[in-house]
Amino acid sequence: MYTILLIIQLIAVMGTFAGFTVLLRTKPSKVQVLMLATNVCVYLQSLGYLMEMTSTTFEGARVAICMEYAGGVYLNLFYALFMFEYCKIPIPIWIRNVLFGYSSFVYLNILTAPQNKLYYSSMEFVESELFPHMELGHGPLYLMNIATVMITILLAFMAVIYTFFKKGQENNRKRLGILIIASALPIIGYIMGI
Repeated sequence: MYTILLIIQLIAVMGTFAGFTVLLRTKPSKVQVLMLATNVCVYLQSLGYLMEMTSTTFEGARVAICMEYAGGVYLNLFYALFMFEYCKIPIPIWIRNVLFGYSSFVYLNILTAPQNKLYYSSMEFVESELFPHMELGHGPLYLMNIATVMITILLAFMAVIYTFFKKGQENNRKRLGILIIASALPIIGYIMGI
């Protein structure tokens, strides 16, 4: 089972890297830059998780988690900004700055996790179960961040639905329909605990 999970994670890493090449070949626009930033976040998160899966020590797994969150903590921000930009719904710059600052604060707490207990209340490397991994206790900032991520993802989902019904031109409805499905996947994943 471990080998299958490792192969799936390798495919995810290579798939997001392939996404870079596709996005880099297109004519740059604000929407494409935000999509590229989202893709970079997914790549870092996937690569970090792959590193965590193959870690054999506490320090190796801790560094992998830091790499994972280098993408993961900003992923929902860039994803939501991409969706709002694609739907032509303006987001005030101060909201973008607050969300970026908040994400950076969360990441700083992850980087210093063994010394502070705001994000992770405990960190332990275990070699049992399916593969060696970190068992992490959740601090108050972790729970607040989960709520922030869910709200951000739900707002992006609602933006696409709003655009589909209110602003969707006939030739754009197919793309918006695909975005509705793509926007529902992270929500379903969070609900299922994936």
